[in-house]
Amino acid sequence: MAEHWTDRAQRVMKVKGYENTDVASRLGITEGAVSRLLNDIGEPSFVQLEEIAKMLDMSLSELIGEDAIFVSDKQQIRAVELMQDIGQDMKRPGAKSTGGINFIASVRSGGLLKTE
Repeated sequence: MAEHWTDRAQRVMKVKGYENTDVASRLGITEGAVSRLLNDIGEPSFVQLEEIAKMLDMSLSELIGEDAIFVSDKQQIRAVELMQDIGQDMKRPGAKSTGGINFIASVRSGGLLKTE
């Protein structure tokens, strides 16, 4: 089974003597939020992953793995705005459905965009 980014981060943190409080301070978030990220409960933003990689003296690809695909924060915001616009357009009198296609956006605070 492939190693997850959280496993790599925790392994390097241990070697370098870093604690969750160090990561929290670097990212400007709570120690609890760091714990959720490192236990794969929360989803880090691209910027947070970059900062963690820098802190651990790793490249981003070393931290997350070569096959990971992330949506940038700006793309994430624009996608949500477009979906909100679609929702507003559908509320107009006389608006027609687009064949039942539903767009569902799940955006966690500072996290990655997912669509289903």
